[in-house]
Amino acid sequence: MKTPSAVAALLSALLSSTLAASSWPSFRGPGATGVSDARALPISWDVPAKRNVKWRTSIPGLSHASPIVWGDRIYVVSARALEGDSALDMGAEGVVFAKDATRHAWMLYALDRATGRILWERRAHEGTPRHARHVKGTYANATPATNGRFIVAVFGHEGLFCFDMEGRLQWRRELPVAKADGSLDPASSPIIFDQVAIVQVDVAPEGFIAAYDLETGRERWRTARHEGMTWSTPTVLERDGRAELVVNSPRWIRGYDARTGKQLWELDNRTDGAWDRVATPFGAGELVIVAGGGGTRPIYALRPNGRGEVAWKTERGSPYLPTPIAYQGLLYSLADNGVLSVYDLKDGAQLYQRRIITGATFSASPVAAAGRVYLTSIEGDVFVLRAGRSFLLESTNPVGEVCMATPALTEGLVVLRTASAVYGLGPV
Repeated sequence: MKTPSAVAALLSALLSSTLAASSWPSFRGPGATGVSDARALPISWDVPAKRNVKWRTSIPGLSHASPIVWGDRIYVVSARALEGDSALDMGAEGVVFAKDATRHAWMLYALDRATGRILWERRAHEGTPRHARHVKGTYANATPATNGRFIVAVFGHEGLFCFDMEGRLQWRRELPVAKADGSLDPASSPIIFDQVAIVQVDVAPEGFIAAYDLETGRERWRTARHEGMTWSTPTVLERDGRAELVVNSPRWIRGYDARTGKQLWELDNRTDGAWDRVATPFGAGELVIVAGGGGTRPIYALRPNGRGEVAWKTERGSPYLPTPIAYQGLLYSLADNGVLSVYDLKDGAQLYQRRIITGATFSASPVAAAGRVYLTSIEGDVFVLRAGRSFLLESTNPVGEVCMATPALTEGLVVLRTASAVYGLGPV
């Protein structure tokens, strides 16, 4: 016969397991791995034909930020023009700024996970953008993060905002504005660790990484950085009682003590012609994977030992925009042009390389669950692969809208964010 304490422990374990499968609390989900325990996910769907589409919810304004999920709610952000119109120009080449630097409202939305119904919307900030956006970007590119008590969001150059779970603003901290002559939109997402929000600000001349108390907004620590342009999101790895904050940049990959901001190690990441970094570091079993910088750049597999030692690296094959994913002992690296390279995680040996599709481009990072890997193109097609040591494409799934955001995976549902809508995709 089970004792009351044993029953309580069992219920707690079941609740934790359910929450783990249903929650996707930040960019790329738990630990920025892109991997979920969710089951019963759709393998195929067709948005134009309304097959395996549980719901679609239009969100006013524009955003490339990923959705996050906590419990029975989905949270998304958006920037909505209050004067004039805003639109994307996906055909533009080079650095081209939009002409909609007019009054905007920065919004936080809560959606019902089962139906997609908007439960509430909160206007976090209103004003004229402090820096024009790229015509392919938005004024809300960074993905919010939550720990179930607070939600933090970086609204571009408007600053860092903290809300409670009902969207009530708790505090705001201003962030420096990038140079006006060539800097693109901020996109580094905040993360939550040990009751602080950590933000990486490398797009401004006075760059830094800092931690802010979630309760009060007080700055806990700040470390100056002079790294060049970085859109990567930092990651905290906890191991043997140590919390290591790993941060990417075009100059140095660095490790910091996540509780103090003190630098622990650095690894030279400079390569000819690479002036920025986008990919986010993440833990993969006994390794830390750091990539980014284009098809001729390396992927590093580091040991999380507080010293930044290299376990192995590739000489080529790093994507520019999408962050790779480690799943079931393999590393999947998707280039912007749709070329997928798959490596053995233990030693970096390449197993195969295959072009997913010709003529498409990729910004969203791969995600994985239930033995499958999901790849989302900017053109709005999602490709589902069977995970394994050989290439097997199971389905190509049209959405029909521009999609630069990484999907969220939750129990029974793929949550897909296009520039102006959110989809709940799953068996109907």
